[in-house]
Amino acid sequence: GCSDTASVNISVNFPPTANAGPDKVILAGGSTQLEGSYTGASVNLQWSPAIYLSDAGLETPVATPPSDYDYTLTVRDIVGCGTATDMVHVKVFKDFFIPNAFTPNDDGKNDLWDIPALHAFTDYTVSIFNRGGQLLYRAEGNYQPWNGYYKGTIQPTGVYTYVIDLKQSKRIFKGTVLIIR
Repeated sequence: GCSDTASVNISVNFPPTANAGPDKVILAGGSTQLEGSYTGASVNLQWSPAIYLSDAGLETPVATPPSDYDYTLTVRDIVGCGTATDMVHVKVFKDFFIPNAFTPNDDGKNDLWDIPALHAFTDYTVSIFNRGGQLLYRAEGNYQPWNGYYKGTIQPTGVYTYVIDLKQSKRIFKGTVLIIR
């Protein structure tokens, strides 16, 4: 009666996953940090194309493209358990057009003070003031075009001051908008 026991450790590697993160928006000349992530025990990761990236081998490189760009994060398992990819789009606005007048008279034309590029940003504030410095409108990260009203009251023809703080690009726009009735 002889007996013997033995054990063997088995490592199971699962295929990797890649997540390039949310799409990004910047103004021309600006930069943004990509929010890549992955799963996998033994992986090699690479962003492509590598152009306009601080380091294409990092999980979260800084991107400074001069125009719209798509970046792909590729994650390869180095022991042969697969490859995963995901893409992120970086939208680059060449300029940030802010209308200087609008006509909220319900004729269906220019009834709202709308800044199209603002719809793509997530971290910002928009404030509009009357001549006396009273805050009439404020939006933080959930921009709805201004209709020229304050607390249900139509505002008169005149010049109003705005301040737009694009926090992610550290730019502040100040100016005036004219309501024409």
